Amino acid sequence: MPGGIALAISLLLILIAGSNSREFMVDNRCNYSVWLGTIPSMDLIIFEVPPKNVLLTNADDGWRGRIWLRTHCTTNSSGGFSCLTGDCHSGVESCDGKLAEAPVTLLDFTNFSNNDTLYVYAVNLLHGFNVPVVVQPQGGPSPCQATGCPEDIKKVCPVELQVTDTNGFTIACESECDKYHDPKVCCIDEYGSQDKCHPSGQADMFKRACPLAHTWTYDGGIFSCAGADFNITLCP
Repeated sequence: MPGGIALAISLLLILIAGSNSREFMVDNRCNYSVWLGTIPSMDLIIFEVPPKNVLLTNADDGWRGRIWLRTHCTTNSSGGFSCLTGDCHSGVESCDGKLAEAPVTLLDFTNFSNNDTLYVYAVNLLHGFNVPVVVQPQGGPSPCQATGCPEDIKKVCPVELQVTDTNGFTIACESECDKYHDPKVCCIDEYGSQDKCHPSGQADMFKRACPLAHTWTYDGGIFSCAGADFNITLCP
């Protein structure tokens, strides 16, 4: 590199797409690697984002789906790939249309209109937490709301909801819904209406830590933005 200057942050990938596309930039400021999972596919070639690395990718305006964050991933002696959090059980780095296993931080990008440039987005903690993240729309015709969960909820996770590795370190925090499958906690069946659905103690704890995140069914932690790209910062 000219002058012998080394960049502190490496650029992993740029996918060039047509003009009708959105750019997603993933900036990993964690001290550990994170592997992306997506559904449907974003045609990623590289899935691992090491510490102090940035991954750039483009998705067509028509893409809507979910991005999630996998951690503590390894490849075994037979070539099988797996992760301790966010695993999709595909056996390879690509999730091949398979869903994430909870608990995991989810990034939802949806659209319920005929406007391909409109994104409805949320950092979704309904199925637990594993990685702090902030999503910031950039470059649209008007400013849009950042959202996310910048706090490391693993540090305040109740013991009964902690997921630990073989060394006893907490690597994720479960939701009470996924752990206990209680219709009242999950806001389903007779508790599915807004007047009967109320946040659990765990959802309240998540909301106090991360007020902008989507932590229970009717909390309103969902935002919309038109014509923007998205910067995704891990461990901000």
